[in-house]
Amino acid sequence: MRPEYIREPAVSERVDAELRELISGCFTQPSNAFFRERRYAHEMPLHRYLLRDSRERLVAHVAVHEKRVGVGDVDIIIGGIAEVCVHETQRGRGVARQLLDEAHRGLVLEGIDFALLFGEMRLYASSGYQPLAAVIRRLDIATQRFESAPSQLALYKPLSERPWPEGAVDLRGPMF
Repeated sequence: MRPEYIREPAVSERVDAELRELISGCFTQPSNAFFRERRYAHEMPLHRYLLRDSRERLVAHVAVHEKRVGVGDVDIIIGGIAEVCVHETQRGRGVARQLLDEAHRGLVLEGIDFALLFGEMRLYASSGYQPLAAVIRRLDIATQRFESAPSQLALYKPLSERPWPEGAVDLRGPMF
């Protein structure tokens, strides 16, 4: 399987339907029912990486947001990783890691030093992610208020030699 890259908004109606089917099939909690209607959680990502099986069926996806965030007293551009999903028939084969590697290469080409995601460490450690021990400020979509708290799901991956800056992280919007 070879990774396929699509930049938003060039997603066709056919690919949109495939994405909604795959993503809603992976994120099945009632709170994620919106994935049946749209292919993103809160904001449209700029980049998408896809994998298809030998029958050309979409089996894996990674979305990437380019986001300016505040960390301590500096601004940095990060690659916000979202909607990582693999069809149940392909899990345990390194498919997500393959797509993440491709996304990381794309971010490096854009001059972006860090990838950031919210997920379980056991799923992303093999791709080089580390826990981010910082307070995260984000917009709560339900209340439309900003909240600040540490998150055990916040993970980052350095994509260069630059160290992650010290301080609280301000997403300046919702989690991606």
